[in-house]
Amino acid sequence: MAIGPYEVLGEIGRGGMGVVVRARSPGGTVVAIKQLLQARKPDAVARFERERRLLSELGEKDGFVPLLDAGVTPHGPYIVMPFLSKGTLRARLKRGALPVDEVISIGRALARAMARAHERKIVHRDLKPDNVLFSDDGRPLVTDLGLAKHFARDNPDARGSVSISLDGEIVGSVGYMAPEQMNDAKHVGPPTDVFALGSMLYECLTGEKAFDADSAHAVLAKVALGEHDSPRKHRPDAPRWLCDVIDRAIAVKVEDRYPDASALAAALAGGERASTRGALVAASALVVLAALGIGIVLASSSGEEPSPARNAANASRNAIDERKKPEPPVEPRVVARIPLPEDMYWPVIRVDSEVGRIAIGGHSEHTQTLVFDAATNLLVQTLGIGACSLDPTRHLFFGVTCSGREAVSFDAATLA
Repeated sequence: MAIGPYEVLGEIGRGGMGVVVRARSPGGTVVAIKQLLQARKPDAVARFERERRLLSELGEKDGFVPLLDAGVTPHGPYIVMPFLSKGTLRARLKRGALPVDEVISIGRALARAMARAHERKIVHRDLKPDNVLFSDDGRPLVTDLGLAKHFARDNPDARGSVSISLDGEIVGSVGYMAPEQMNDAKHVGPPTDVFALGSMLYECLTGEKAFDADSAHAVLAKVALGEHDSPRKHRPDAPRWLCDVIDRAIAVKVEDRYPDASALAAALAGGERASTRGALVAASALVVLAALGIGIVLASSSGEEPSPARNAANASRNAIDERKKPEPPVEPRVVARIPLPEDMYWPVIRVDSEVGRIAIGGHSEHTQTLVFDAATNLLVQTLGIGACSLDPTRHLFFGVTCSGREAVSFDAATLA
């Protein structure tokens, strides 16, 4: 069997969109070939062509698996890359957590590679351990630009890029997708890749996934809430500065993360120096606090009775604390129940920007929908229903009952 002038030696892997094989070039070099299987689907062909074009912009010197050749056969288009026998980062992680020095080295290399992509206004959108290969000399290289795209339309290199993703479409890999990517993959930027890099570094350091659960929907919920253990819980010997860098990279809010991979690379490169500066600042602060503490002790030992003004301030503070106590939950008010056809289900994730709620749920076989406050990412309510949707025009929340046989709409104002 052959693909163009290349003799196929064996299959490496296969997915829904394409197949990757090991092959021999006319010159005798062993290469890897990725061929599109869905050649009759225009959007699949457009995405494959976009991958080829982006690969041509990013080479091995940039930290990416380079493009060697490309062509078209009656079975579909293909791209040719070097065959790298050192395996993937995923394969290394199957053996457990990596040494700290290796985590830092890999993190710096991947961050520098993605920094070069971000400089070219390219966002990867599918960074994960499976998409990191090691060169013969041990360098980590980014691969699989099947979901990559230009994120700035005014970039001259983006003129040939075709917008393939739909508004609100979920594109990426669960556990490495940033919260904003779950809602709208079409309009994401560099912070989305920073989140994925942080998730990978967490896994490299601890041997555990940052966001892990029994189902994909539960993982999505944890990502939306930012629920993850501190890396130091799994790796007490890890430098504090490295854990801080990782925690910031996987922050829920975009503005709380590093703005791009270049900033992440700088944090990883200067981490130890920054940690030393931070320790000096902390020590100075302790000296100041100690001095203040002496003054407070002297003042409190004078035997003076609390003044009326101080008593009033304490009473006011206690009243404020009382008001901060959460109110008892309000039962959601059902507006209507609508029977569903057997083949119908509601979308998995929707955001109501007016009400300010995020709803995450599953299909009819799942038993819960989680509702979050979009501003704080805090869990608002857990409902015993499956998949969900929000209607921003009527401020209604829609869900599917546990049996999956009817849609239920709630007054969104009562979901608090």
